[in-house]
Amino acid sequence: MQIPAEKHPKRPALAAAGIAVAVVLAAALLAVLYALKQAAPEAEPATALSIEGDTGPAPEVSYIWTAGVELSSGQQRQLRDLEKRQQRELGPVLRRLEKAADALDAELSRRTEGSSGSQRPSSQSEAGRMRELSDEANRIRDKYWEEALALLTPQQRSAIEEKRRKDWMQMLERLGIPGAPPGGGDAPSRP
Repeated sequence: MQIPAEKHPKRPALAAAGIAVAVVLAAALLAVLYALKQAAPEAEPATALSIEGDTGPAPEVSYIWTAGVELSSGQQRQLRDLEKRQQRELGPVLRRLEKAADALDAELSRRTEGSSGSQRPSSQSEAGRMRELSDEANRIRDKYWEEALALLTPQQRSAIEEKRRKDWMQMLERLGIPGAPPGGGDAPSRP
C-alpha cells in the first residue's frame, strides 16, 4: 500500500531531500578524489564502477518511498521508524561533512589565489577529514539500508535495486564519468 499524499505531505519532500543529499555527497566524493589525485602519484584512473559498483552508494532509507513499490502498513511504520533513527545518527555526520567540505573549498581557493600561510591546514588534511566523514556517513547509510531491505519482499527489493541502478547510470552519464557499464541501466547487476 502506498502512502497517500494527503496523509503524509512531507514524504515526497523527505525523499527529495535524501536524493539531494546523495547527489551532494557524490559531488563531495568527486572533489575529494580530485584533491587526492592532485596529491598522489599517477595511478590507474578510477572509474565509477571501481568506486561504487553498478548501483552507487547506499541511499538513505527515504529513497524507498521514491521507488513506487507498494508497501504494507506495517512496512511503512517500520520504515518511518528506521528513517527517524537514521536521521538522528546521520544528521550530525552530514553537518560535519558539510563544514569539512567548506574548509576544503576555502583551502583550495586560498591555494589557487597564491596566498598560502604556514598556519593554515593543508588541503590534504582537509581532504582526509572529508574522506573519513564520508566513510562514516556511508557506513551509517549501509547499516540502515540493509535493515530497510530486510523489511521488504524479494520483489520489492528487486524493483528498488533496479531503480537504483538506473538512477546511478543516469547520474554517471550527466557527470560524464567514465566506467559506466555498457548497455546503460539495462545491464545486469553484479555477477
